[in-house]
Amino acid sequence: MRSSRRVAFALGAAACASGSPDTGGGDGADKSEFTCELGSFTKEGGFAPFGENAELELQMGFQGFLLVSAYVGTSERDFPAGDAAMSMVVEGADRIDGKQPGVAFVDGLSDEILIFFTANYLSYYEGRGADLVVRVEDVSRYCVVSASGTLVDDDPCIHTGADPICPEDTGP
Repeated sequence: MRSSRRVAFALGAAACASGSPDTGGGDGADKSEFTCELGSFTKEGGFAPFGENAELELQMGFQGFLLVSAYVGTSERDFPAGDAAMSMVVEGADRIDGKQPGVAFVDGLSDEILIFFTANYLSYYEGRGADLVVRVEDVSRYCVVSASGTLVDDDPCIHTGADPICPEDTGP
């Protein structure tokens, strides 16, 4: 990514950490911060934190919605649930903001956090750089985590619930 985008993203992440409206946080003065990671999850591999230049998988969801799925992992095993606020800036395209209340954590791993796109044009987003910031908070604690990467479409399945519908499952 260009260095100016990195600076802009770093400033945005710092603003989110201080509780800007972009991620729905308060001023944070009465809350303690904890450490968390942003990543993906598969049944086969478990939780995998996003690395540098992550691939953010574009998915077709229920009713044709285009989305990216992410998970938050933390060593805070006693963090039961919180509200998530997300902000994603797609290079040369949209800024996407969203909220997901009541994100539960089990053994330090969040429920799936869904970032819905404003348009459903897969080809429009595929290959573009994206910066994602997620803030999860409850009444006394919060964490802010970010990832940068490229939007990809390596998964041909449609995600409608617990089990995706894949072309190889539909037969000839």
